[in-house]
Amino acid sequence: MSSFGLKDTPINDFDNESLGLKAYIMALSDFILNCSTPMTIAIQGDWGAGKTSTMNLIRERLVTSEQNIDTPAHARGSKIHHSFT
Repeated sequence: MSSFGLKDTPINDFDNESLGLKAYIMALSDFILNCSTPMTIAIQGDWGAGKTSTMNLIRERLVTSEQNIDTPAHARGSKIHHSFT
């Protein structure tokens, strides 16, 4: 049996992004890197809308922007604190 359509599995890299979220992810990542703190951001959407994929891709973008998001903000003097849950 052949399969078609989109899988409802979160992605972890831009190579697999097929929902057209890249522009939003890039803009939100830039905002996170440059905003005044403290800042709280919520990602909301229907089931299967790409919330987890969006968070995974934002994390990937922050990591590739040489921001160490796994180190507590107070330990490195950065303004980025995260909760990817």
